[in-house]
Amino acid sequence: MVICESLTVPKENANGILSYLLKCDMVRKDLKINNDPENVHIPLKRAVAIEGASNGKLNFHRRNLQVPPVERVNLNLKKMGIKSKFPEKFIKLGDSLFIKESRMPIFPREVYSMAAEEFQASSIYLDRGIGESPIREPDVVLLWGEGGTTVHEENGIFYSFDPTKVMFSPGNVNARIRESRETLDNMTVVDMFAGIGYFSLQVAKGSQGGKVYACELNPNSYSYLVKNIEKNRLGKSIVPLPGDCRLSTAGVSADYILMGHFDSLNFLSAALRMSHKGTLINMHILCDTSSLNTHWQKIQEKASHLGYLIDFKNQNVVKSYGPHLWHVSTKMVVSRTL
Repeated sequence: MVICESLTVPKENANGILSYLLKCDMVRKDLKINNDPENVHIPLKRAVAIEGASNGKLNFHRRNLQVPPVERVNLNLKKMGIKSKFPEKFIKLGDSLFIKESRMPIFPREVYSMAAEEFQASSIYLDRGIGESPIREPDVVLLWGEGGTTVHEENGIFYSFDPTKVMFSPGNVNARIRESRETLDNMTVVDMFAGIGYFSLQVAKGSQGGKVYACELNPNSYSYLVKNIEKNRLGKSIVPLPGDCRLSTAGVSADYILMGHFDSLNFLSAALRMSHKGTLINMHILCDTSSLNTHWQKIQEKASHLGYLIDFKNQNVVKSYGPHLWHVSTKMVVSRTL
């Protein structure tokens, strides 16, 4: 218990007065507000006079405030005599911490060890984005820990991957969850760029009676795709196909085609060859703000040159990708085939 300045307010006026005090930074947030049948007792940083309320000093219970790990790390850095602060741009996937900072301070090894303990991480990486390789290999450097495979759980699906060999974009979480909610029961689905199973696993989890053909060119990604199918017990629903999706899907007739790669427009002819009337094609593309509501016309034009008619169905903005640039998931439906 702590004795401090307080303001006693009739319950009917408490919400408005508390809101005002919070805006003025007058409330002690480390202490719990007290209540009785008629009044609310607010702990204050210093006495303040408000009409209809009375001042005094009362006992208050302490509130267990959760200090964010990065704040705890920076407090420890200060105690260690280190002026640099721990980067604020980071994400945690499984038990691995990823720092997304272009100008990463150079810390001694004991700092990473301390940060790993605060974040409850077994490995710490510097994430510099995606390399120039066409198979989208990550530019990720291990800063601390043993590295290797990490396991990340999302929407009931477990993704295992090596961050230095395989990319994983947490910003696409809503797009992945959206795939799990598609009504695809008893349908044939082709994921042309499956990776480690980003979308394939979610589709198979949310559908029954169908079959998902998951294509992947990158040998490292394909290896984890196979492992993740087994890990999530989806072997009866997903058929992993190694190699170029334009070749591995020969003879497949798809009801739903996933194209989760920004070069998907260049693979449209391959997607159309495995389509039929009514096939739904979901293309992930980049477009600028000026073409956000018209970019699908370019897809229609290319399909028309190939002898197909496709109609725009809907689109979802997945995330901002840069200034005036958007990652968009665009759905088209095939209305006429060769």
